[in-house]
Amino acid sequence: MFRLSKSLIEFYLHLHPYIGLETLLGKQKPFQTFQEAYEALSSASTHNYPLVIGHTGRPRKGRGFSLGELREAGISLDKAKRLGLYIDKRRDTVHQENVEALKDLVELLEKGEIPPQVKSKPSERQRFGSPAKGRAFRGLTAAGKKSRGLYKVEYRRHPQHKWD
Repeated sequence: MFRLSKSLIEFYLHLHPYIGLETLLGKQKPFQTFQEAYEALSSASTHNYPLVIGHTGRPRKGRGFSLGELREAGISLDKAKRLGLYIDKRRDTVHQENVEALKDLVELLEKGEIPPQVKSKPSERQRFGSPAKGRAFRGLTAAGKKSRGLYKVEYRRHPQHKWD
């Protein structure tokens, strides 16, 4: 199981001593002591995406590691994709906590201690028979029938009829 690096834990505890960490760990009530929060965070597992501080001040799942963080960690974009890491190409900021977490994560993935994330491909839709054609293309609308003269004689002799 991958554990958060010590600097990342200290970073979260510095910003949120006791409040907000329960969201990160799925806990119902806030932590009471610094030690309790530190132990819970140090035993928490992370995923293939960074944790960021949201606008409410609570940790949330990030969109992905930035290209700058990949560069700092010495990991190519292709290698990160092969390992199944989430990458946010729009962000170029570098946070040292994410760089350390990224290095630890890649090391554990290469050793085989944690399996790489398997991204499933979308299943192909099965199609039976020919696709349904719309009514307008078959000439079965009221305007189509009228223009082809399929109505009664009295309607065909209308002054605006096509062939009169």
